[in-house]
Amino acid sequence: MTSGAAKVPKEGLASTKLVDVETGIVRAEFGFTIVPGAGLQGVVTRYSDHREIGGLWFSSVQDIALPGAPGKVGATRLTTSHVETKIAGVSETLRPPGL
Repeated sequence: MTSGAAKVPKEGLASTKLVDVETGIVRAEFGFTIVPGAGLQGVVTRYSDHREIGGLWFSSVQDIALPGAPGKVGATRLTTSHVETKIAGVSETLRPPGL
């Protein structure tokens, strides 16, 4: 580790999850991350386009923003198009409906 770098505690960084009361699906997560050159920053992850894969609900779209570090970092969208569950006989593609 270089001098001046932020050290992540072995317990990890805390986060809070926003869970849909009716479905139990996680809709968002609010927490912290270490950004090189900017230090400890707040991070917001919003989960959407939930699909059922092998009996479990999975968010195929995650929008991640670091609003506390303007100019240094921004936002990104992660989209998952394929999941391999490693469960015999279960492998599904997260293709949008109608395609």
